[in-house]
Amino acid sequence: MVGKVLESILAQRTFLFVGYDFDDPDFNLLYDQIAYEIGAHGRASYAVMLDVEPLLVDDLHRRGIHVISLRPSEQLPLAAQMT
Repeated sequence: MVGKVLESILAQRTFLFVGYDFDDPDFNLLYDQIAYEIGAHGRASYAVMLDVEPLLVDDLHRRGIHVISLRPSEQLPLAAQMT
């Protein structure tokens, strides 16, 4: 049931993962299964991550997740604006 709902959402919406840990095996299994089922009909997903390794960027890109990689020093001006 949850898989079908997520499948519908992934096919119709763009996901933005912020601060998410892609080491969660349950999430990875579900996401990969849904991505396989919807194939080319799915929307692109994006992930905002700090200091991400190039191998992880490549792996996520193959899975349809585009990585926006930030360095911690780039976060300081944004954090200052939020206070």
